[in-house]
Amino acid sequence: MPPTIVILERIHTEGMRALSTFAVVNQCLGQARADLSAHVAKADAIVVRSVIRVDAELLDWAPALKAVGRAGTGTDNIDLAETGRRGIRVVTTPGANADSTADFTVGQILCLCRRLFVARDMVQVGDFRRHLLEGRELSSLTVGIVGLGNVGRAVARRLSGFGCRLLGYDPAPTPTPPSVQRVNKIAALYADSDVLTFHVDMNDSSYRLLDAAALQLVKPGALIINAARAGVIDDNALLAALDDGRVAAAAVDVVDPEPTYDSPPEKAIFRHPLIAHPRVVFTPHMAASTDDAQARIARQLADGLRRVLIPSPTVTKTFAPTNA
Repeated sequence: MPPTIVILERIHTEGMRALSTFAVVNQCLGQARADLSAHVAKADAIVVRSVIRVDAELLDWAPALKAVGRAGTGTDNIDLAETGRRGIRVVTTPGANADSTADFTVGQILCLCRRLFVARDMVQVGDFRRHLLEGRELSSLTVGIVGLGNVGRAVARRLSGFGCRLLGYDPAPTPTPPSVQRVNKIAALYADSDVLTFHVDMNDSSYRLLDAAALQLVKPGALIINAARAGVIDDNALLAALDDGRVAAAAVDVVDPEPTYDSPPEKAIFRHPLIAHPRVVFTPHMAASTDDAQARIARQLADGLRRVLIPSPTVTKTFAPTNA
């Protein structure tokens, strides 16, 4: 009997097709959390992205669960200690979204430098005074990259062509791109960077890496991009720094809590003070949302779940006796 996989957050259709070749696949999108229990009761695997929390409560609802598939890299919404205690495998897709996220990040940096979001708002009300829209040349700026994993290095490769000075910080012994000057203390990177872009996983050491105290170290007039995880930046502290002018503008792709991405507007009422801020470009956790990346993630995830749920048979070699 094929395994049952329940999709709790939307994945690319290529992944759905790949999963359907070896499993019964059910979708359960945009449901209230309390309604998930009936859907996952007989699941052998579930698939999530960034919103659904896989904790002890959800795992109790799914006693047959063998695997959790995370369509992405991070696991901050999955209780790894609890899945480990229950012998449930967690399958992720490291590196599959690095190029799309890096492209998005560079686009956001250019958007902030050239004040494109301000231009959009001005022309929509008939204001064409371009002298009010003078921006900054990226080549004259120092960009601080926090996190030199797959995405951080991909961002560095792209930015190296713009002629800007690149600083990098990562406490892990990750490779340093040749275009990046690595610094050992994040405070030095904060103080010396005109642009700060964050590309770290969410864990105890990265939680609120940029809080009110750290923002006091940031170079006045800095531009900040967060396409990593919401908890990396203290949203309230960022809001205060925007209001007092220490931070000139920010591009925010993630906030905590996250909205429900699979529900229509009338069913997903969501409020956050950064959304309407005049110097914030706010996007719905879409840094990896290209067709290319989502297809790659979905295929990689399907392959990983297949290996967990349909293990390859052990081949025992037998040898025929030879004549002496």
